[in-house]
Amino acid sequence: MCESEKTKNVSYYYCPNCKCEVTPNYYEYCDFCGSAVITVDTYSPEECRRAFELLDLVNSGKVKLSTAKDKTTSDVISSEYSEEFDRLRKNRMEVSFFKYGSARDNYGSGRVDAIKTLELCVEKFKKTGNTEYLVDAANYAMLRFMYPLTGEYFKSTCSNESAGIVGTPINMENNLL
Repeated sequence: MCESEKTKNVSYYYCPNCKCEVTPNYYEYCDFCGSAVITVDTYSPEECRRAFELLDLVNSGKVKLSTAKDKTTSDVISSEYSEEFDRLRKNRMEVSFFKYGSARDNYGSGRVDAIKTLELCVEKFKKTGNTEYLVDAANYAMLRFMYPLTGEYFKSTCSNESAGIVGTPINMENNLL
């Protein structure tokens, strides 16, 4: 019997560097090595069946999986993250401070609606194709994160609580995951 048939909505944290289950600190980093931890969800019986089928295919040599075990965090970050994007965001936040006033005064007090402004930026991007509007949209998302309205909160969620993805990610192709 698959373990997830006994439990539902249980997840744990795994440190890819230490290669073990860990209890993360407040910021979801491993207390032992400082690496970011991964939330591992339990799986449904169907997902377990598919995982075991995939394991059989891998063990038989019929399927070869590319793994990240030889990749370091900096290898992943170099292709999966944009320092330039962050640089552009930070520059715009500095200019905005002098142009509009402090974020705390504007967003913390509710004078400016970060989500509606973010939506305006996304619409402008769709019309023009200018990715500067995506940089601005990211800043408005950050501001809402920094100054949430009453009842808004941050909570790490499992895959089954995801907002969803439009399209098929490469690792989900052919039901491999």
